[in-house]
Amino acid sequence: MINLLDWMHEAIPYFSKSIGTMVKWFGEIVGYFDEKTTSGTVEEINNKLKLIK
Repeated sequence: MINLLDWMHEAIPYFSKSIGTMVKWFGEIVGYFDEKTTSGTVEEINNKLKLIK
């Protein structure tokens, strides 16, 4: 079975921008599936602060 990293390497020519984003956020993506945690609360606070500005 092909794993995620192998697929990402093979998919670079077709999905370079998406793969770049996945590489940048890989720790957070994997962290979600390992710990079921997100940064949703922080993102909500940041959004509300931007709206106030």
